[in-house]
Amino acid sequence: MSTQKTAQKYVYLFNDFDEVRAKFDNDWEGVRSLLGGKGANLLDATEQNIPVPPGFTVTTEGCNDYLAEGGQFPPGLWEQELEAIKALEGLT
Repeated sequence: MSTQKTAQKYVYLFNDFDEVRAKFDNDWEGVRSLLGGKGANLLDATEQNIPVPPGFTVTTEGCNDYLAEGGQFPPGLWEQELEAIKALEGLT
């Protein structure tokens, strides 16, 4: 059995709306709490087919953990950002 802790998910693409909404049982305040106002609104606009360039957002938890670590990336954040950038490169 592995004792390695799985990194928390800190990065969501704008088109990850199904995953994010399911996480909060479609509760908009939960989505907003996780993604912040701008991130939640960009996700929502993408879901409504409003033209939004492909992108991603870092969760409020990711930002808070970064600050708590004294400006150091928490485990998994940098790797998730790189994965998101690669996903965006595939879309553009």
